[in-house]
Amino acid sequence: MASLNQLATAYIDSVNEHFNIPLRERVKFHIKHLRAKFIRQDFERNKFSRNIVSSYVDKLIKVDKLDNCLVELGCVMLRTERKVPKPIQLKGVLFQYVGGVDYASGSWGEIDPAEVATLQYKIFGADLERWYYTNDYIYVITKGKFKFIRVESAFEEPEKAVTVCENSVDCLTDDDEFPVSLHMVDMIYKELRNIVILSKQIDDKEVTNDG
Repeated sequence: MASLNQLATAYIDSVNEHFNIPLRERVKFHIKHLRAKFIRQDFERNKFSRNIVSSYVDKLIKVDKLDNCLVELGCVMLRTERKVPKPIQLKGVLFQYVGGVDYASGSWGEIDPAEVATLQYKIFGADLERWYYTNDYIYVITKGKFKFIRVESAFEEPEKAVTVCENSVDCLTDDDEFPVSLHMVDMIYKELRNIVILSKQIDDKEVTNDG
């Protein structure tokens, strides 16, 4: 599949705006917006496709007592080091997978934050990992020693779903493969012709001939 830059460039080329860089940036914005719209529509029709799901790995850090609300569970509360990219909510489902990097532990169970303090009293499943999502972070309650977490979802901005890298800050760019199906690309291009502001409505000073 093509990158976001390639998809946007193909569109502006199709409307003879080959060097209109401001238009290309607007098209990239609309592509992401329309992708989210069509993913929701497909999901409503039970046509959810795994090829629009992004998977990435982040570090887990131990939260301090204040962040932990002073709850003593006899276990460790961890949190994603970075904020989680905004997921597209599909019938109340935010994430398709939250769990260990290698999938060996299976998908961890979601829990309401209000139930965290009662975990120590639960007989069944007390030793299993639990997680909840709040303030753009995923919190994990575990008795294991996990250093990383894998998160999978159809994100609003998939380019932000970047696996943590030791030697690079920007591991994913608009030149990397963009998670969108071919049939959805055709739908996006059709919709773009109705909503994108073409270069004739852009000030001449905004248009450049930079490659």
